[in-house]
Amino acid sequence: MRSAFFSTPPLLLTSLTTLFFSMLAHAESDNFSQNYQQPTRGFMIENGAVSGLGKVSAELYSGSGNLDSGGGIRLGLSNAELILNSNSNANGQNDLLLKWAMKDYKLNAETSHVINWSALGGVSHLDSDTVDSFSFQFGASATIDADAASFTISPTLVHIDINDVDDTYLNFGLGAHVGVIDTTSGLFSLGAEAIITTQDDQDNLFAFGARWSYNERVNIDLVPLILGGTDIKGLPGIVRLNIVF
Repeated sequence: MRSAFFSTPPLLLTSLTTLFFSMLAHAESDNFSQNYQQPTRGFMIENGAVSGLGKVSAELYSGSGNLDSGGGIRLGLSNAELILNSNSNANGQNDLLLKWAMKDYKLNAETSHVINWSALGGVSHLDSDTVDSFSFQFGASATIDADAASFTISPTLVHIDINDVDDTYLNFGLGAHVGVIDTTSGLFSLGAEAIITTQDDQDNLFAFGARWSYNERVNIDLVPLILGGTDIKGLPGIVRLNIVF
């Protein structure tokens, strides 16, 4: 199957775009009852912000169906964030990603909204009895907050070599998340994300789910629907836990 970069079903793109603007139009104020420390990522893509020096979080995730389980660590550095095992590439749980914060960009002097953006660089290597793979990626991610909603774009260039078969391709990530309701049990948000790829024999991915910020330090992502080469549907679906220390 060839890449679906230029053959994405129009209905999916239309639905995703409609959801993005609907979130923006109906987003509530971001005056939340707690100082929620959400991870600087969505379900599948990295946000433009970095966590900051001294902030550390650990992640655990479990799959839906035959997907693997695992975990990772996110370390806040000076003007950067180091992410170990982000599960963001073909090697699954084995990778290292550095996000370097760039100067915030303000659209104009009259708006309070700024664009947080960062440069991305990652590397991954796995050598076992059956697989010898190496990959690296370079790109950027930009996020703008609009009241309780946030919107992210993240283009990355990826090169991968698996068992002496190499490929270079572009991934273009899109994400939209909105805080829906803030309760005594935490903040509940909805999100939609897409990864459009030029990689051969790979389909674009679309993820729809929710984030429960249980308190200021605990966040739980529930992703019951992923559409791509192999659709994944389940309840609670992919579960991803982030705990800030």
